[in-house]
Amino acid sequence: NNFHIYDPVRKGRIFGANLGNLGSSARPLLYDVPYQRGVNFGYDSYNYYRIKREDVRWFDVNRPFSDFYFSPIDGQQNFIVKAKFSRSFADSISFNLDYQRITQEGFYQNQNAKSTYLATGIRILRDKTDTYILGILNANNETHNGGITNDTSFNETLFNFRERIDVALVDAITRNNNLELSVNNYYHLKDSLSGKTNFSLRHEFALEGGAFKFYDETAVDSAEYIPFGFDNRGVRNRTGYFHLENGFYINLDRKAFTFHGGIVYDFYNIDQEPRKYKRNNLFLKGDGSITILKGTEIDIKGHLGLADNAGDLWLEGSAQLDLKSFGKLSGGMKIYRYEPTILQQQVFFNSMEFWNNRFPKLNGTGFFATLENEKLGLTVNAAIDAMDNAIFFNESKFPELLDGVFTSSRLLASQKFSLGPLHLSNTVGVQGFSNNIYNLPSWLSEHHIYIETMIFKRRMLTRFGLDLRIMESYNPAAFAPELGVFYRQSETRVDLFKILDGYVSFKIDSFRFFLRAENLNHLLFNDINYLTPKYPQFDFMLRIGAAWQIKD
Repeated sequence: NNFHIYDPVRKGRIFGANLGNLGSSARPLLYDVPYQRGVNFGYDSYNYYRIKREDVRWFDVNRPFSDFYFSPIDGQQNFIVKAKFSRSFADSISFNLDYQRITQEGFYQNQNAKSTYLATGIRILRDKTDTYILGILNANNETHNGGITNDTSFNETLFNFRERIDVALVDAITRNNNLELSVNNYYHLKDSLSGKTNFSLRHEFALEGGAFKFYDETAVDSAEYIPFGFDNRGVRNRTGYFHLENGFYINLDRKAFTFHGGIVYDFYNIDQEPRKYKRNNLFLKGDGSITILKGTEIDIKGHLGLADNAGDLWLEGSAQLDLKSFGKLSGGMKIYRYEPTILQQQVFFNSMEFWNNRFPKLNGTGFFATLENEKLGLTVNAAIDAMDNAIFFNESKFPELLDGVFTSSRLLASQKFSLGPLHLSNTVGVQGFSNNIYNLPSWLSEHHIYIETMIFKRRMLTRFGLDLRIMESYNPAAFAPELGVFYRQSETRVDLFKILDGYVSFKIDSFRFFLRAENLNHLLFNDINYLTPKYPQFDFMLRIGAAWQIKD
């Protein structure tokens, strides 16, 4: 596997863009229309580092299981650590823990990033009932430097130490945290002949509190926050919330048919300082699948909004077809309608309102298809979307409603090839837009080549490899820390992005180790690379990492 790839921003379908620092604000570079239901606050720049209920894995173990991971770089102030633990007790009770911590001081001034998630819970399994009690914490803290003020100092002798390069901001800090407790109770009815569960009732109850807070107490003389206001206390933007979720569902499981659906109520108490208000949302939601022929399956999922979210809609249908030696083909379409984010509708700085929009709901239709061929190691994903009322943040950092229909088309192709110990993997993403309002590249790619073999009397699995990331030269979106969003800009064009990393990794029994030489381009050619304007990627660095599993 790719355990030597430690950065969450690189673990998706293809790499995303951050602010040059591990754990910093980030965004995907390949466009997508993600599933959305209910209130969206719009503070999405830490999504790569967060864990959700549906991400938690529960393990069935007959003895304690632990999985630890640690990877430092350049001292004790820059590391990532991960841990998973599971243990079963008597009476079918089990305990589960999933933890990740990123601490990255960085190598430029004022770019410290700390990201933590913790998911821990208890599972109780009975003959007819199951109970899952889960607590989740996501905490993201980031110090913003606003980017470097010029890029002419890199080759000067005194600036070989990057902390000497001037940056735009000194005391700008973001805290984006949420704490959640959920309880899921299942009641199962089993087939009297087979003993298999074919009908279940589920009740889910969850409480959540969270907040986005940006503040800079020394912003009195700063022009970085124009057009937003500040006073002798600096600048402050905060949105906090309390969320209650209560849902009732049924599960049907037949030989050729499955269905899961129900009704869910969401209550929000939102505090935007100074505005406080409540939201009451009610949704009908469900998903299911039908097998109509051998090798052919139809899936459908969706929701319909009632109450304050009346008219919200997500309806998605897809079909999978087994083409035998040609592979597996799947495709479908989706229809969606959802409201703008809280941030797009209204924002306050220092309790002063800076916009109060009444944007209409976004309406869209999408088509998608996937072809997989295991023999060729090939996977191709294609998607097209057309939507009305698309919203983006313009060059003044204000949300703007696009006039006309916004269309996007994407193609992502991955291919893997092996010849003895030699392995190749290539992923290429291509996309086009009727209007590139989100400043995304038209193409980007990842390439991996490695040799994998057994050494030391075939006891140690060893891999020697190279990773290459490439992205076209274009005008990427800039970042506004006071809003936590990426916005349009047309002044800065970055050069062709290309970073080559080399690594060696080992595995013996349940212990794994890697050594990475990162950004060889800088070592060989003195290249400076950017994914976001004013935020350079790290220079050449050596990173180590280790992971080990303990089963007892």
